[in-house]
Amino acid sequence: MLVNGIVNKFKDYVHLYGLRNTLQRVFKFFLSNVFHCSWEKAYLMSRKQKTEIQLQSSNEFTIRPLNQDDLFGDDHWKTYVEGCKDFLLRCFSSDFAKAYGAFVDDRLAYVTWILYGFVELNGKLIQAPDVATEWNVYCLPEFRGRGLHSYVKAWATNEMLRNGAQKCCSVTLAYNRPAMKTQEKLGYSVEKTFYIISLGKKKIYKWVR
Repeated sequence: MLVNGIVNKFKDYVHLYGLRNTLQRVFKFFLSNVFHCSWEKAYLMSRKQKTEIQLQSSNEFTIRPLNQDDLFGDDHWKTYVEGCKDFLLRCFSSDFAKAYGAFVDDRLAYVTWILYGFVELNGKLIQAPDVATEWNVYCLPEFRGRGLHSYVKAWATNEMLRNGAQKCCSVTLAYNRPAMKTQEKLGYSVEKTFYIISLGKKKIYKWVR
């Protein structure tokens, strides 16, 4: 049973990210668990176009604002919440952070946050007037490959524009090529490139450009 689960997860990663990136993920997972060190290449991507993206309504899923019970009361989202529940609670009670969820058959399948007036840099939220950032995005594995990411990304971009954002941003890890391609199709481009290096509990951010 355990072996089948590992094999199926490996196949899912290969399908999403390709064999090369999947093998890199396995190697980095080994380093992280044995030597407590890791590194990731990441991009700050942005879109400065003021036009909304044409988006047809979907019959497969619905998007609506989330409340705490949606997220904390669903056992499928325990891993997402672990380690950052206190911070998420502060976001729920803040004026600048809005959480949204995509529901499939009344089940929460995809979560995204929009931060207004902030951009994520160096692992911190930095004030940036007229900027909105899509943040802490996650799709449950069983719902991947169904077009959720593309749809929600376009929807979130339009939501940011409707609320006055002059620039839309997000941070994407380099291995996640499907996410990169989706954002590029929607008019996003790489603004900054950096590495996130973890040594034990310490994180170092090294900018390339």
